[in-house]
Amino acid sequence: MNQNYTYTEANGQMSFAARTQNDYLMFPSHLTGFHQESVEEVPIRDVRPFHSMRKSKLSENTFKRAYILRGKLDQLDHPVCSCCGRRMYKNQTYHTKIKHIPFQACQTIIECDKYQWRCNLCGKTITPDVAFKADDSMITKELEQLIIRYLSMDEFTLTDTAIITGVNINTIKKIDLKRLKSLYADENGKLKKPAAYARYLAIDEFKLHNGHKYATHIIDLITGAVLFIQAGKTTSTYCNNIGSPLW
Repeated sequence: MNQNYTYTEANGQMSFAARTQNDYLMFPSHLTGFHQESVEEVPIRDVRPFHSMRKSKLSENTFKRAYILRGKLDQLDHPVCSCCGRRMYKNQTYHTKIKHIPFQACQTIIECDKYQWRCNLCGKTITPDVAFKADDSMITKELEQLIIRYLSMDEFTLTDTAIITGVNINTIKKIDLKRLKSLYADENGKLKKPAAYARYLAIDEFKLHNGHKYATHIIDLITGAVLFIQAGKTTSTYCNNIGSPLW
């Protein structure tokens, strides 16, 4: 390959750019503040597990290899301490790994360093956040949005989404909970009143995975929407939350 492609703001298209030393295609990652310097393709077993990227049977069965994208972050140029107004200096360096959207059946991992800054006068320290990292998860915001898109579809379960993206199932559950709260809860965490009320209700119990515990759920008999679900199968399970039955 004799040319590489880069993104141009003028027309939003991929255009020819100057020839690079290694002669390969370059595509923009659109990760704010990240400047890629190298890429390496490695077997998935060589990827050291961390946080939401711990090895699991799901990811091992889906992905055999991984792309390691190494680069630098935009760093603060000696920030000013918010307590005493003095100049801060680098105190520690943290090597960060963040999972990105899979590419060509390979996991994609961003590797970079971020700095902790310290004030020599009052001892205050700060560690700036990575702009493209999702909150509370070691994945990019773009991958989080992809997960939310899968979870919004009727075709994909939590396990399906974990297999497709290679993200730990617990992280998938956490993202799904946040998605549901944004749809059905207010800013105080209380459930929003429905736009329309169900006319007919159906209640049933089912076994959980271990077969020794049960859960109760109530659905809208017409639409099939799940209105309530909780562990347990006694009368108090729904009386304490729904109210006493009419029969």
